[in-house]
Amino acid sequence: MDYSKVGIGFTTENAVKAVRNNVSDKQLLDFHLSCRNFLKAVAVKLLNKTAVQYPLANNLPFLDPRLYPT
Repeated sequence: MDYSKVGIGFTTENAVKAVRNNVSDKQLLDFHLSCRNFLKAVAVKLLNKTAVQYPLANNLPFLDPRLYPT
């Protein structure tokens, strides 16, 4: 998954735009990558702790970490 396609939320996006001139491109890239890694970790936790027969697990195929490129 491309780091720029990770949704970080409206408020966070506005905060990033506000400080865009004060941070380097590398810092911005690191922030987006850490957001992506966080979402992957949450997906792994949810899928590991939720039995497959529960509706929550059945409705989370978009969070399947196997579908994300590393």
